[in-house]
Amino acid sequence: MSLGDTGIQREIAALNVFINLLRAEQGALVRGENDRVAEFAAPKSDHLFELTRLGDVRNGLLVKGGFTADRAGMEKLLSQNSGNAALRSAWQQLLSLTQTAQQANTTNGMLISSRLHHTQRALNAIFSAARLPGAYGADGNTVSLRTAQQLAVA
Repeated sequence: MSLGDTGIQREIAALNVFINLLRAEQGALVRGENDRVAEFAAPKSDHLFELTRLGDVRNGLLVKGGFTADRAGMEKLLSQNSGNAALRSAWQQLLSLTQTAQQANTTNGMLISSRLHHTQRALNAIFSAARLPGAYGADGNTVSLRTAQQLAVA
């Protein structure tokens, strides 16, 4: 594989698949389909592995060409090959998609955190109403589900 359009186009294609997974996960979160969220873990992990592999290939080719294995190295390569508009365009598209993926992942993390917070509050209310001090964690130890509630601030 060369560093040219083909290599970066493969990264773009893999990143588009990953973004689509993130968006599907986000849709499930927004619709409250919490059971479906776990279905996205394995495919996301697989695609992250593939994106890492493709990035490693790109970085290896940069080093082989005498550049650093990072964004600065890619920018230097592009500046030395200013006539290759297709490669520059593909690189810009890859950077843009990377930002899109980061934003989607951040949004999903916030949605998951919000759902977790609401679930924790509901469990606290249930255990408090039942006058139970806690529950058992996955390791078998007791976990307190009560959190400090601030009633007033002076």
